[in-house]
Amino acid sequence: YYLENKQEPEFKEIFINEKLNINQFKNIWHLIRFLKNKKISYIEKVLKDLKNQLQYNLYYNKEDLCMNWTQLKDLSKNNMIIGSHGVNHLSLGQLATDDANSEIINSKNEIENNLNIKCDYFAFPYGNKIDYNNQNLNNLVKLGFKNCFLNHGGYNKLSNTKLTQNRIISNRNKN
Repeated sequence: YYLENKQEPEFKEIFINEKLNINQFKNIWHLIRFLKNKKISYIEKVLKDLKNQLQYNLYYNKEDLCMNWTQLKDLSKNNMIIGSHGVNHLSLGQLATDDANSEIINSKNEIENNLNIKCDYFAFPYGNKIDYNNQNLNNLVKLGFKNCFLNHGGYNKLSNTKLTQNRIISNRNKN
């Protein structure tokens, strides 16, 4: 759908050129917003089709990789709290209930089994109001999570006893 509505050269620039201008960046986020509510099998198919149409071979830097279990164990041993963020970084608010529950449960289980710790915290991928719902929150309570973090900017008080917590959103434009 997206390729049919955009010109191919623009996509070649987005995925091949390392320096993106703001309009190209907005197009990437348009694609992310479109895909984040889909099942992972659909996302993988779209990305495979996109790479094939663009004749693009995936390239990544070592720095692009997520932490491995050894690094996470090291952090945990040094008193860092490791929380869950889902398995596939999908927006859970618009997924089918079973799919959203699976994302939460499987992520929690992987962390607990690989790190031999209790996983009590969850940060919703994207974390905006459309990215979670009351069923997701109720599931977190049933699974024993102490807190979850949303992409709602703001501070939290130490006396806050709510399940949900705001995040202080930082980026390179903030000091």
